[in-house]
Amino acid sequence: MAKGLTNEEIAGDLSLHPKTIGMITKSIKESLGVQRAADITRLALKYELIE
Repeated sequence: MAKGLTNEEIAGDLSLHPKTIGMITKSIKESLGVQRAADITRLALKYELIE
């Protein structure tokens, strides 16, 4: 998600249904207190999880 992949792309990579990824994404955003995928990317950059 932090790399800008769509739910469908993530689902394909993990062999899961896109709706499952959507539910997980929603849970992650709620846990981190963010609303947009761009906020996830910003956090990942801040904590040097991605370049």
